[in-house]
Amino acid sequence: MENLKKTFEDCLRLETEKLDVLVQLGRDLNEDVLGQMLTLHFETTSQIIQELQSSFLKKDFPQLARLAHKFKSNSGQVGLQRLHKMSDVLENLCQQQNQNWIRIENIIQEIIQESNATNKLLNQYAKVG
Repeated sequence: MENLKKTFEDCLRLETEKLDVLVQLGRDLNEDVLGQMLTLHFETTSQIIQELQSSFLKKDFPQLARLAHKFKSNSGQVGLQRLHKMSDVLENLCQQQNQNWIRIENIIQEIIQESNATNKLLNQYAKVG
């Protein structure tokens, strides 16, 4: 698992430039665009994580790959580069014919931990932004 963590350390956890654009868009429109995006992100992330865990227990590779792709898109929209990369690795691994369940399980656990950490950062950013 430690080796897996090193794979993702080079990726930025949070790309604040994307969040800054959402803040500015909100100011221009006089709406809380960032708040709306983050609310959607938190709801979607929570749902996908539950489905990832369920699909893993069922050993449903095609569904895991679809969920990883969805998580990758969701993470990219709000500038979560590390989660985006983790999701990409999970998606590719699930699409291979020779699946490694231990590695898939480890990546899912890393995604959950990283998601919890980034959600805290996003909440802090939203309060400042």
